Amino acid sequence: MAAGKEKSTKRKVARGGADNAGGESAGAKGAKDANGGNGAKGAEGDNGAKRTGGAKQAGGAKRSSAANGQRGRRKRAAAAPAAAAAAAAGKPKKPARDGADGPSRPRGGSRPSGGRRAPKRLITRGRPGAPGKAVDLGAHRAARLRLPPLPLADVAAAMHGDSADALGTVIGDDERVRIADTRVFPYCAIASLEIIAADGSTWVGTGWFISPRTVITAGHCVFVHSQDRPQSRGWVKKITVRPGRDGNAEPFQGAVSERFISVDGWIHQADPRVDYGAIFLPVPLGARVGQIGFAAATDRELREAELTLCGYPADKLDEETGTQWRDRRRAVDVSPTNVYYDMDTAGGQSGAPLLRTDANGVTAVAIHAYGTGGSVRNNSATRITAEVYEHLRSWMER
Repeated sequence: MAAGKEKSTKRKVARGGADNAGGESAGAKGAKDANGGNGAKGAEGDNGAKRTGGAKQAGGAKRSSAANGQRGRRKRAAAAPAAAAAAAAGKPKKPARDGADGPSRPRGGSRPSGGRRAPKRLITRGRPGAPGKAVDLGAHRAARLRLPPLPLADVAAAMHGDSADALGTVIGDDERVRIADTRVFPYCAIASLEIIAADGSTWVGTGWFISPRTVITAGHCVFVHSQDRPQSRGWVKKITVRPGRDGNAEPFQGAVSERFISVDGWIHQADPRVDYGAIFLPVPLGARVGQIGFAAATDRELREAELTLCGYPADKLDEETGTQWRDRRRAVDVSPTNVYYDMDTAGGQSGAPLLRTDANGVTAVAIHAYGTGGSVRNNSATRITAEVYEHLRSWMER
């Protein structure tokens, strides 16, 4: 779900929503973000190459300037119709030497290779933070952490009640392992979320940093589609982000945000295939705790890798309340939009990163969202596809 950005009547702003599943919707409190537009200016390079006018002919004499001028006029006249057609179609002009049969052969006599070009890897590498770096949180500083008298529920419970598909599931024996030191990367870049919904009710979730000010989470952590609590529907009021929380200990000071975003497919259709969103912090807390990289992995990469799910489950009570846990296993199945696994989860882990470790380091490949239920026998995450990847990239700069 996405979250509420603007206060009072300016609660949401739709952006780029040609595709219901892919367009963005943003909500926020306070003043509009001057940088919130989707458009980016592009600069085109000059494709033209300089012509050398002093080339010798076979007989050794240089062409006269008049001959060169006449030849240039003929070439420009021949290229004019093609240039006009290209301009009418809104396309940049191509060099005159690129004819209808495609670009001319590269200089030096080399021929294009006959093999198919490898697909571009969509990956953004993470970076550890600087734990000793001071960040002035000012008025956005989170209140001193106090454990609630009763355990809080995952925000998904506001949508589906206490049904298992909303809260995550322990499958068989509980094999989750508590993170011993949350000050170590990447665990310090994973945050406990305290979510205040539209009706003032309090819920929990998990998020992870991709840039100094941007935290990724599940869409339903920022925008609630409630069946049992209709008064909580819509953008949440605010979220307190506590990176590296370890029970009642906070190695990094948390911060409060009232700016959030998600995609149209979640906001308007509650489509579980696009259940992801982001929290925008008013302070660069991620510069201190680090940022987790993310990638649009292939089916094969997802099936063959050992994956790790880290988050803040709400079923851990007493002295374990608010502690970070992980489980590690291979995926059970992969679809175009989701990754399925039998790793153990519970409410509170919505928004947690599904991590893959390889030569590029630790990268997130999906965003945990649901447990088992109905015909679904495994817990699942929203897969970082090429489209999701591009949204996350654009949200890094907000």
